[in-house]
Amino acid sequence: MLNNNLIISGSSGFIGTNLLNYLQNQNIYRVKKDKNNEEIYFVDSLNNKINKLESSNSFTFIHLATFFTKDISLDKFVYESNYQYGKRILNKLENINLEKIIYTNSMYCYYPDSETRELQYTKSKLQFSDYLNKYCIDKKISYEEIFLDNTYGPNDSRDKILPNIVKSILNFQENPILNPNNLVNLIHVNDVISQLIDAANRSGSYKYAMLNKKSILLISIYEYLNEYFTKGVANKHLLKYSKNNYLEFPFENIFETKDKVKDAEGLLELINNVN
Repeated sequence: MLNNNLIISGSSGFIGTNLLNYLQNQNIYRVKKDKNNEEIYFVDSLNNKINKLESSNSFTFIHLATFFTKDISLDKFVYESNYQYGKRILNKLENINLEKIIYTNSMYCYYPDSETRELQYTKSKLQFSDYLNKYCIDKKISYEEIFLDNTYGPNDSRDKILPNIVKSILNFQENPILNPNNLVNLIHVNDVISQLIDAANRSGSYKYAMLNKKSILLISIYEYLNEYFTKGVANKHLLKYSKNNYLEFPFENIFETKDKVKDAEGLLELINNVN
């Protein structure tokens, strides 16, 4: 149950879709952009188009909209999507009773390799984080920033390594993992949704990461899921863990103290929900 009306950007993305499915017909307004003239508008729970929100209502804004690519030829579009678009949404929200903003940032800015930290995606996410911090201080709005790394769960159509692993196994294709020594820190989308709802229902400003205590060797995920699919055996001992490898970050990893979907069970969903 939500305390405020909720505004969500990026509602058609992986996290946004799962959030909407969980909340269903509560007081939710999805941020949309007209493809012809770039005009920003809102759609309510009954799919009615709304150009202006009621200023008398109280709102919380969850900003999930983002665009990721490593293709440097698209750097301008990445910047516009992750920085300028967010500013345009805030301009549209200027005259409403906005009590809180929740923003999902990326742990890419704390990766040890400079190549990842220097991606336009990483830099533009941080730029908008800085902008939001100042904006919320100036407007006296509560601000909650959640740093995520690898979210996962069923019905994930993103071009990311876990969906690609699942696709390769189901279609009897070649293993898509290029570096067998790569590690991945996993957070199930259900845990992210729970955290977003908790954040929306509390006052105050917070900044924290949501990370598992350990990362998993990527090749071991492939071996675990492949054996389950081909032999029907869920041998969780195939999953190999290692300590996390991030630069030091100046905030708490709150997820270590929370109940969470177990990795072995959560990963099986990726196969079971497709079959």
